[in-house]
Amino acid sequence: MNVSGGKNGVNTSLQIKSQLPAYLGLSSGTTHSLQDIFNAISSAVKAKLELACNRNAFTNKLQLWEVRLCYKRPAPNELVKTIRDCPSSWPTKGPCTSPQDQVTLP
Repeated sequence: MNVSGGKNGVNTSLQIKSQLPAYLGLSSGTTHSLQDIFNAISSAVKAKLELACNRNAFTNKLQLWEVRLCYKRPAPNELVKTIRDCPSSWPTKGPCTSPQDQVTLP
């Protein structure tokens, strides 16, 4: 999977959003542990990332809300282009607190 950065990282985000589910065998409505999602995506982008989850308003189930990538700060007048490890010790935000939490992909 090509995750080379684009202008302000927009190309990377769009590539990941469109390619990642098929690349990892993930699909809408399936449930996975946060650890499995983290491992799969981190392996694909070759960096540690952050995951955010929330609760579905209708089912009250945990769902994956955001996948956050961190980038090396570019020099002035340069575009963002290099993904780096995010600094979080356990990369979750929101009501998910454990790597074993089961989350549904919206």
